[in-house]
Amino acid sequence: MSILLPVYQRSVHPLVEELTQSCNQIPIEDYEIICLDDFSDKEFKIGNKENIVSDGRIFYYENESNLGRSVTRNKLAALAQYETLLYLDCDSRLLDLRFISNYIHAKAQYPDRVIYGGTSYGNEPSKSYYLHWLNGIKSEALDESERNKDEYLSFHSNNFLCDREIILKIPFDPQLIAYGHEDTLWANQLKKANIRIQHIPNPVRHDGLENSEIFLSKTRESVKQLVMLNSVKKQFLGSKLETIGSRLKLLRMNKVYLWFFGCFERKINDRLLNKRPSIYLFKLYKLAWFIRFENREKMN
Repeated sequence: MSILLPVYQRSVHPLVEELTQSCNQIPIEDYEIICLDDFSDKEFKIGNKENIVSDGRIFYYENESNLGRSVTRNKLAALAQYETLLYLDCDSRLLDLRFISNYIHAKAQYPDRVIYGGTSYGNEPSKSYYLHWLNGIKSEALDESERNKDEYLSFHSNNFLCDREIILKIPFDPQLIAYGHEDTLWANQLKKANIRIQHIPNPVRHDGLENSEIFLSKTRESVKQLVMLNSVKKQFLGSKLETIGSRLKLLRMNKVYLWFFGCFERKINDRLLNKRPSIYLFKLYKLAWFIRFENREKMN
């Protein structure tokens, strides 16, 4: 098994240590852990170099420029020496040292599928991180029965196992440099290729919460990327945001919605940055920016 960690702006050695313990607990002999840094700040690169000990099973590499999440994941697959790949985001932490064992058993049960383990968001954080945490709890930290109801749209690339051959045949889109939806697009490509995704109860804890202002900024960036996929690449991914946006456009209600949203935008922003934000208002916020970015694409 090749355990692949795309690294960016994060000290990753605690995760590497947990993964090593999980592998040794089985024990599994044929494994490697490959870390590939995507041009992080110097302090992170120095820290990771000093703390990640290469012992023939653990390897650390660096991109010479920031290439983005898609290219970095593809490069990791090319570096891997084993046929089974386990991808983990660098801001993950293990909840159970049986983590690797759980994936090995799932692989034996579902040999031809991509396997997604899921995400956990831990305890309630302080006010400034609450919006990111709340959205994660409501939309990502779902049990496997809920995720399996819509196996492709429920997929995230933070914690999954697949055959190396799948990544080589269906790589992540290297043109997607900006933040967001590269995993949604990849899952959609799997669907077109009739490759199933199996969801199992093997989550990692998401340990990289961002404050609400940064989270809203990244949300806008992600929505912009989704609009680009729709308009430029002609890729409709089937998300609820796309579906509702299309219905409003069909009913010629998108301008009315933007006017309505604009009347309350300042109050909505204030509420989202408050200690007790509303997921309903967050969805209205995303829809407004989806329509705005669509309008800008039309003008280009």
